[in-house]
Amino acid sequence: MDAIDQKLIALGAFKDWSNYVLVTTVAALGWVSNSKDAPHFVPPWTRKWCIWSLAMSILFSVLTLALVPHIAELIDGTESIYAIKWYGWWLGLELFYFCLPAHVLFLAGVWFYAKGRSHLVP
Repeated sequence: MDAIDQKLIALGAFKDWSNYVLVTTVAALGWVSNSKDAPHFVPPWTRKWCIWSLAMSILFSVLTLALVPHIAELIDGTESIYAIKWYGWWLGLELFYFCLPAHVLFLAGVWFYAKGRSHLVP
């Protein structure tokens, strides 16, 4: 197996992981935005911040997945998939620029959910 094949396998695993994060985040957003749970967030602002964190995570996850095919075209076997720059939209974009915010915002959403609902735990 040569270096290009290894990078393509790594990119495939990255794409699969990004899909799992996206599906999980969409499900979490649906759960949190359910209106009948709204009164159970204390303080109430945690629900809004949770929803916005998850929604922004979804946005960055979609942008991450949109960049994957462009990165696959540029793989030459000499660098990490995270270091490959795709020059589009007048910018040099890397996977890291989108996957890191997606993950951080997802974790923030989980934290806001836990903070807003933890008053229910005795």
